[in-house]
Amino acid sequence: MLPALVLGLLAPSTAVAASPAVQLQPQVLRGTTVTPVERVAAIRTFTHTRLGQRVVLFRVNGVRQARIRRAHLRVGVRRFSIRVRQLRRALSVSPQIRVRTDRRLRAAAAARRPGKKRPIKLVVVETAPAPTTQQPAPVTPVTAPTPAPAPTAPAATPLNVPSDRLGRPTGMWRPYSDDSPFNRPVGTARVAPNSDAMVAEVLSHGPADSLLTIDGTGSSPSADYSRPIYWSKPTDPEYTITCTRYGGDCPISGDRVRIPAQARSAGGTDGHLTVIDPATKQELSFFAVESKPAGGGELRVGWGRACQIDGDGTRCGGGAAEFGGLAGRIRPEELFEAIRNGTGVNHALFMTVNCSRPGTYIWPATKDEPGGGCDSANAPEMGRRFYLDMTPQEIEALDIPEWRKVVVRTMATYGAYVGDQGGSSFGFQFESGQSFLALGEENPFVAYAKQNPAGTVTDGGVYYYRLRDGIPWSTRLRALEPTQR
Repeated sequence: MLPALVLGLLAPSTAVAASPAVQLQPQVLRGTTVTPVERVAAIRTFTHTRLGQRVVLFRVNGVRQARIRRAHLRVGVRRFSIRVRQLRRALSVSPQIRVRTDRRLRAAAAARRPGKKRPIKLVVVETAPAPTTQQPAPVTPVTAPTPAPAPTAPAATPLNVPSDRLGRPTGMWRPYSDDSPFNRPVGTARVAPNSDAMVAEVLSHGPADSLLTIDGTGSSPSADYSRPIYWSKPTDPEYTITCTRYGGDCPISGDRVRIPAQARSAGGTDGHLTVIDPATKQELSFFAVESKPAGGGELRVGWGRACQIDGDGTRCGGGAAEFGGLAGRIRPEELFEAIRNGTGVNHALFMTVNCSRPGTYIWPATKDEPGGGCDSANAPEMGRRFYLDMTPQEIEALDIPEWRKVVVRTMATYGAYVGDQGGSSFGFQFESGQSFLALGEENPFVAYAKQNPAGTVTDGGVYYYRLRDGIPWSTRLRALEPTQR
């Protein structure tokens, strides 16, 4: 028998000593079962947010405490059960919980490549009560009263946002919580002491890259390195995730998920794919999708990770910095909303650079780009934030197309976080046009460029929204000090 694990509450300071502790069941599970009188409503998986020497932390959102019937920790193939009553009690106080680990759990988490730890996952099984069968009332000569309607089980709280005919959120919605780093304005953030040198390094590789989108014709899909985003339904085919790279031990390997049958990954070699489940508010981000049968089955991907769409958007993507799949990407709905209102989009942008500083990253990045980087000490780290130091009056005075002003306003208000390497210099990303093409719809970015060609060019089915002209990148771009958690 394993020594008992301990569950406690995470204090606001993240100091674990002050947290009350309760016992977890000291046993190893070989599987999870649900009794015949229970019906599974949801199986939710939460990857640890922090792993210390003796404590592992989780943030548990969207779980209905009264419906919790099973819970366990999973480390690889090993499972440790949790006392449900005490887990409910802890969650009634705070969604942030901690588990004090023992040496065996730490050893299981460390059993991976040198320097890498195996993810620890908290799996919570929610069940709906089985329907009750009532005996019919005895027949009497009098007229029976009209029976009351049968009660219905309450539904899980969905992602409650206005949506269009495709089920996609409108332009006023933004992903992640208000305190997410991607949703915080620059405000009083300080310019980094070496900002000039860092900006010079970024600009030394050439002018700003264009925002790129595709119409799906010819070889244009192969130029798509952004992320298509799909919104799933309970009726969509079910897939079991298999991860094939980095030892095949990604945090969601073996999980079963619903994905639209028509969904396709981006055509570039990165093969990104992002799926949002509105019912559970879960975001699934995949990298290097290899195969996806149309009717369900095994989804083979290089790597994948899950997080909550109402979380902070960090440590949940399949990219270099592990940003969420929606983090910083410009959706067509919000671009057009901003154009109509004369504003920017209401979140920071995702920024790519030609090369980043190897072996380093700063929050909100949770890792760096392996196998690449610049020799220069002034190259930006993964997670570095940049912004344009411009006033609203200066922006309005620019003689540039309105869509380009949206980008400038956003850079002046929210800035952009370095999240990947790529391109010839530096740039930002639209949501992939594949999000619409896969569903048989026209790419809205292409439709807009056709109607408003100013500042755009097209070549072989690829449309380029040019950012190099009319924006004072060389004199107004600033690097900021690291964002605080």
